[in-house]
Amino acid sequence: MVVVAAFLIASCTQDSSLNTNEEALTGISAEIKAKIINLGFNPKDSYRFEDGFMVEGDIFLTENDLAGLPDHKIPTMEQYRTTNLVTAPRVITVSIKLGGGGLPASYGAALDEALARYNAEGLSLTFQRVNNGGDIQLVKANGNYLASAGFPTSGGSPYNRINVNSRAIGNQPQSTVASIMAHEMGHCIGFRHTDYFDRSISCNGSPTDEGASSVGAIHIAGTPTGATNAAQSWMLSCIGSGQNRPFNNDDVTALNALY
Repeated sequence: MVVVAAFLIASCTQDSSLNTNEEALTGISAEIKAKIINLGFNPKDSYRFEDGFMVEGDIFLTENDLAGLPDHKIPTMEQYRTTNLVTAPRVITVSIKLGGGGLPASYGAALDEALARYNAEGLSLTFQRVNNGGDIQLVKANGNYLASAGFPTSGGSPYNRINVNSRAIGNQPQSTVASIMAHEMGHCIGFRHTDYFDRSISCNGSPTDEGASSVGAIHIAGTPTGATNAAQSWMLSCIGSGQNRPFNNDDVTALNALY
């Protein structure tokens, strides 16, 4: 089974009396859709979420992001990063809300595993778990996705929040949850999907091109210009049930090239 980060993972039966107007269902007006397209994102399956919009599977953009992102396109290849990166060297603190309305207690061990994967690479970024108020905060969320995050700020800070939908993730093994967390942390420090140009590589279904987007999709020297599901990059768009995705050799090259 392939589950798609942030896209619908279960079909729903709709009452014929419900309003099926696209804007009413998704909260995406024609104006917002035009902004999404103008910035280079694919608007398919986008929807309003909390104080912004979910696009391209697991990318969260606020109204300000849509208004403030520069209006230009950047050629793309693989593996690739955003224009903004995290200023390094730096220790990035990471916190997670467990129990009492938060995430399952077992997710603490999954986060520790995700952090250990990064710290084992000897990067100029190191990750340290703290009790609360981390530079990146993992919080419980609901929606039609597994987890979501955003990209680094223009000031060199990581995106500060990872929404984790434990209900959608379900009873997955620790290594799968750790892989999901490591993937979202990858977005927070500036990585985009390895298979952006054809999400069907990891998600199945019809080929879908995310587009370059004006946040940047810049080829990382020394890495492939294509993607395969067999390579199992940690930044593939979708992950299969029970899968574990530690960094492959190209992932390590990409990480070391940036940090």
